[in-house]
Amino acid sequence: MKIATFVIAIISFLMSVRNYFRDILNSRMNLGVNFDKNLVLNDVNDALFIKFNFINHSSSPLTIFNLKLLDKDKHPYDGQDSEEYGVAPGDTIPTKINVVERFHVTPVKDYSECSAILPVTLAPYTAKSDYFSFFFEGQEGNNIRNTPENYLLIQTTKGNIIYPLNTGCYSYEIDEKTGLTLLHPYKFYKTNFTNFLKALVVKIPILVRKVKQLKQTTLEKLNKR
Repeated sequence: MKIATFVIAIISFLMSVRNYFRDILNSRMNLGVNFDKNLVLNDVNDALFIKFNFINHSSSPLTIFNLKLLDKDKHPYDGQDSEEYGVAPGDTIPTKINVVERFHVTPVKDYSECSAILPVTLAPYTAKSDYFSFFFEGQEGNNIRNTPENYLLIQTTKGNIIYPLNTGCYSYEIDEKTGLTLLHPYKFYKTNFTNFLKALVVKIPILVRKVKQLKQTTLEKLNKR
């Protein structure tokens, strides 16, 4: 009976270790990003609207607290800061604005939506699509949306991402499972191996504590028998 108890304890321990590492792997950052190619300009509000789609494939929530458009060299755009919004060129505007295409004051199209305000939190295994407004003075936003190569800095609670914002052409990718050609698919970003090891090291004391508890429980059961 003692051997059986010991074997059961070992199996329980191995299952606990497996679940422990599985939980760590599943909680890593696994963020999918893509965007609507139809960028919307409102030169009255000095706003360039871009609709982004985010998918959180992690078992833990993730918060996006900053988005910033960068140039082809991944540098911030030059220009004067906005007195109205208190942000620099390429920064997200911290105010809800109606998504309306305007050109020289003339309304072209009303999308019947408002831009989102950061931060945005994605619950585990959920998706979210929102327009975000970026400050560019006057017609500068029109120059930006006609620039084929830009980048987006995404700052999250699980790390920073540089996302290629190619507005000049449509990108395609062949799905490995189906062999189908996908138009502008999501690009996924995961926690790199170094950060994963750091997270693992931080949680080692928890695992050691669980091992000690299991050892104590096993010894108590053996002594009772």
